[in-house]
Amino acid sequence: MTVTIYFDGLSEPVNPSGVGAWGFIVKSSAINVTRNGICPNPFTPEITNNVAEYTALIKALEYLESKRIAMFADTDLHVGLMPDYDRDVRAYGDSKLVINQMAGEWQVKSSRMYPLYQRALELSKSFNVKYKWIPREENTIADELSFDAYADYMRSIGKPPIRMKHR
Repeated sequence: MTVTIYFDGLSEPVNPSGVGAWGFIVKSSAINVTRNGICPNPFTPEITNNVAEYTALIKALEYLESKRIAMFADTDLHVGLMPDYDRDVRAYGDSKLVINQMAGEWQVKSSRMYPLYQRALELSKSFNVKYKWIPREENTIADELSFDAYADYMRSIGKPPIRMKHR
């Protein structure tokens, strides 16, 4: 069984220093799950689109990892013995930076990105992950999920959500 991840993140209403929000979809023949949320430390310089994109991927991989562990928690199987067909993951995102770094095509040069890259890399070791860049137009559900998280946060602090025009 192949699992498909679509992920996206944003920093709104400004990048950097906006509200970092993320969203993901995890799909397979057995599951169809969507999640979204806010990155820590909104309105601080460490929040960027790239931080939010990595956070979305990490959250999706953490979700898969939690399901993988739960699946085998009540059995005598060792977690590391998960069959290959349950480990195939296709991760799609519209961030060339995240996709190319995770695929090993680009180096991680930013000290801000390195811990996020390391966390995503560590989580991906439990799976056979293939990364593929897709245009934003093919990632609209994950984009909407991340914007919804941002909009909910802004309303919770009494401010209207504003979307950057150049997204």
